[in-house]
Amino acid sequence: MSSKVMVYGATSAIAQATARLWAAAGDPLFLVARDGRKLQQVADDLKTRGAARIETRIQDATDLGGHAPLVEEAWQAFKGLDLALVAQGFYPDPRRCLEDPELMRQALEVNTLSVFSLVNALARRFESRGGGGTIVVLGAPAGERGAGDDYVHAASKVAVDVFLEGTRRRLAPAGVQVMTVKPARTASPLRGAVGQGATSPSRVARDIALALLKRQPVCYSPGYRRWWS
Repeated sequence: MSSKVMVYGATSAIAQATARLWAAAGDPLFLVARDGRKLQQVADDLKTRGAARIETRIQDATDLGGHAPLVEEAWQAFKGLDLALVAQGFYPDPRRCLEDPELMRQALEVNTLSVFSLVNALARRFESRGGGGTIVVLGAPAGERGAGDDYVHAASKVAVDVFLEGTRRRLAPAGVQVMTVKPARTASPLRGAVGQGATSPSRVARDIALALLKRQPVCYSPGYRRWWS
């Protein structure tokens, strides 16, 4: 049976790789990103891979007031959702982030506040139908430490971890799954060149799919990251 899926931040490398698995399964996909040109390229690719239906919408993640209406639009388009992947992210140079308060604000708005807002909108919608469904959010092992110069990014992920833990507890009685994904440093445009040994987006996608089947609250990718993140 197919799942009706919303992918927010659909042009991210991990989101694309994961959406390809859902497309191959024939799932209908509601894709959201801020870059319309890239979003259409992703949509075209997923259509060729077997997605039963694709809807696209353009939205900047920092449009907090637009999150709830967008979730409702996706809900009405597909007559409900089964799964949502929240994958937006912004990774500025760590040193510049410490020197530029405006850049720091942007990082926190995208990586933290927009996630809070969107997850809460999804949670309320899943609750309103009486439960069921899954919310998957891309986090990072950085949320478990503040090493080096990267601690602004780490702090944004700590906040997301705590928010998701609270949301997970809130939605558990309704049978809504909330999963945090913590991939290792991944080969993607967001982080730029990361050198040999970087985790591929397709590996993270496969780990997400397996963790969903197991209903894990946290998905480390690769799995051994759990022990030395």
